[in-house]
Amino acid sequence: IIIETEILKPLIKGEIVKRFSPVNSKECVLFTYKEMGGRFKLIEENELKKYPNAYKYLKLFEKELRKRENNRFDNKDWFCFSRNQGMSYINVEKILTPDICKKGQSSLDSSGKFLTTTTVYGIIPKDKNDLKYLLALLNSSLLQYFIKKTGSILRGGFYRYKTAYLKPFPVPKINDSPKQDIEKLVDKMTSLTKRLNEIGEKKVDERTKIEDEISKVDNEINEIVYKLYGITELEK
Repeated sequence: IIIETEILKPLIKGEIVKRFSPVNSKECVLFTYKEMGGRFKLIEENELKKYPNAYKYLKLFEKELRKRENNRFDNKDWFCFSRNQGMSYINVEKILTPDICKKGQSSLDSSGKFLTTTTVYGIIPKDKNDLKYLLALLNSSLLQYFIKKTGSILRGGFYRYKTAYLKPFPVPKINDSPKQDIEKLVDKMTSLTKRLNEIGEKKVDERTKIEDEISKVDNEINEIVYKLYGITELEK
């Protein structure tokens, strides 16, 4: 299927998001909206026809699209999204975190270009300068411990990382010095995971070396987080 790239947006699913790993996806979604005044508005069907391949593809499923939610979309907007909550995340730098995982698997969408399914949450801090700090907290052993104690375990040892479970976790104010240390470690972790993804299962010796370095940096981040929360050696 060939679709005009101008009307496509990259799509992220939960299993793609990995801790500290640069986000990338080969999957796309038809995005029949345009930005107007800082908001996204559904384009008219006549405008959609400017993209003949996309329009032809949608027409194949017009009946099914109109029947969604008891014929709720049996109108001129038959090709719209069923839900548009994620629109506020478009073109905004954010943290992505899967809904269900065994441990923190949050990553940074630095471009803001990715759309997500319902299995991925987008987190936008009040201060964008806190992105890497919050990313470190979300992937920390302390938050994992908190989720295990306050959340509910699912089959296979998985936990929910949705807003209702994350919101009670307190986020302490942080001084510039430890914050800068965390940001440097997050950058290092991102570079390491990127390289690990690039080599795949090749270069076993290099892979082992990178995995050891990732474990080391992970421990350094956890130590800073423990200190922020006043966690003693006996409590770790």
